[in-house]
Amino acid sequence: MTIGDSWGIEKSMPDMNDDKGTSIILVHSSKGGRMFEAIRENLIVKEARLDEVLSPTAESRRSVELHPNRKKFWEGVKRGESFDVLCGYVQKSFIQKVVSLFRYIAIRLSLHRYTIFVWANYDIEEQIVERTSVNYLTNYIYDVAQIPKSGYSRFLEELQNNIPAFSIDKVYSKSQNQYMDYSALSGNEEKLMQQYNYLVYNAVYDVDNRSEMFKGIE
Repeated sequence: MTIGDSWGIEKSMPDMNDDKGTSIILVHSSKGGRMFEAIRENLIVKEARLDEVLSPTAESRRSVELHPNRKKFWEGVKRGESFDVLCGYVQKSFIQKVVSLFRYIAIRLSLHRYTIFVWANYDIEEQIVERTSVNYLTNYIYDVAQIPKSGYSRFLEELQNNIPAFSIDKVYSKSQNQYMDYSALSGNEEKLMQQYNYLVYNAVYDVDNRSEMFKGIE
């Protein structure tokens, strides 16, 4: 099972929002299901659609990768090594801590900034874009090169007109003129973002079961 905070519960399930904190529980297996049923009578439970209570890009949607020193750690436990020695197997180095800190700050404050060079054999005007995402770069190239856009590119164009930028856990809402959690989106913006995530999942993650029904998006 995965247990975490249910951000945006006041929007998706206002009746479950007691202003004291609401958790989300994801059951991944039959064993997890048996564990959950054993404690269910002690909880206030309401089933929900996953996309309503969890951001499409949330880390909790996938299993955590095993730590490279996991085997050494448990071997140390069996040998009865001290707490300090065991911690040494899993602690990050100073450089890793610094990198993680800056990555966290960049994601939370949406401070990603890029300088993008597009090469051409003719003059191209420099553009300064207040906010965008790398996902939209191909459309910029299509516009510069005056190349007809595919169905997918036209969909990205519509998405960009409504959601100018998004990152791993934040999305910029044009209608609200601010960055917010995915779960806070509503109306057409929510619909477009869901469609985008379906398309990416179909094209990138679920390759073995890829559907051709989205091809072209005409």
